[in-house]
Amino acid sequence: MTYLKSSTGVRNRMMSGDSAFPAHSELNPEQLEQVRVLREKTAELAEEFPDYQTDFALLRWLIAHDYDIDAAVPKLRWALQAFHTQGLHNQDLSTIDKVADAVDAVNPVVQYFPGGVMGYDNDGHLIYVQALAKVDPKSISKAGKVTDLFRCMMTDCQGVHSLICASERKNNRKMGVSLIIDLEGFSLDLMYMPTIKIFMNLITLLQLMYPDMGRRIYVINAPTAVNTVYYMIQPVLAKETRNKIEFLDSSWRERLCAELGAENIFEHWGGTKKAPSPTGRIRMGGKVPEDILIESLRGSENYDEKDLKKLNVSARRHGSVPVTVANPGTRLKWWFRCESGDIDFLIRDASGQEGVT
Repeated sequence: MTYLKSSTGVRNRMMSGDSAFPAHSELNPEQLEQVRVLREKTAELAEEFPDYQTDFALLRWLIAHDYDIDAAVPKLRWALQAFHTQGLHNQDLSTIDKVADAVDAVNPVVQYFPGGVMGYDNDGHLIYVQALAKVDPKSISKAGKVTDLFRCMMTDCQGVHSLICASERKNNRKMGVSLIIDLEGFSLDLMYMPTIKIFMNLITLLQLMYPDMGRRIYVINAPTAVNTVYYMIQPVLAKETRNKIEFLDSSWRERLCAELGAENIFEHWGGTKKAPSPTGRIRMGGKVPEDILIESLRGSENYDEKDLKKLNVSARRHGSVPVTVANPGTRLKWWFRCESGDIDFLIRDASGQEGVT
């Protein structure tokens, strides 16, 4: 355990291991005071997100920003604005099935992007599984808008956050997620750079929006070749995330059952938990069917050529497209196609304030 000095001059515990998940009675007065200040500074945005007004939820943001209130406030406000623009305040994410239903409703394509909640362990921490090697990178990159993939994972993560908060209310203790990354079936065909870039951007975004949620990260069925991929994505992983990753050997089934409880692990992964299907509501990926790909392409071509604007943007440069919004509450929609490379983009209002995309 180490100590940090916050911008207010208060020394706070930077907890690690299981001590990073304290009971409410273990929080010191200085921590509770900083939680109160952070709640006060984001209260109007959090009105529709009661889970983001709890002590443990706010503590996560403080820990992620080294108890620096001035750093945490704008990041939390930005995230809450993003959640609101995506309509996450109107979602019922109170159960595992409701979270899965909400994710499925984003777009039919999300069924082919692996991931999902398995349940809780015996201590009340959430168990999430991602069969990452089952994704077909080329077909999923052509199957729809990248923003739909981002919406899918934001909805999934918001559901995970909601389920964690429910467990915290029940146990009066800070909770987290044990992530199982299953690389069974991994091959170098996954090294499709357009999809890898999307995935890296997604990791970066989700770490900013959902900080300090991870407890442990177990990687199973990892071949030697996976080192190539890991070294590529390692730079975008927060240091705290990298420290939680453990590559398990062939005895991974016994390890997962011992630490998470065999009764909480589906039989597919070596446990005794029953489900209507071998993997429950966990999305297992696969190649996107041709009919979905065709429908996606048809939808993207529904435009009038005269309404489009063409930009030539050189590397490390930027361009802009002005849009006039006549009425408050107008919803903006867009799509773009790149002839080569890829781009990052954002929305700014007339004052230069960054919006949420």
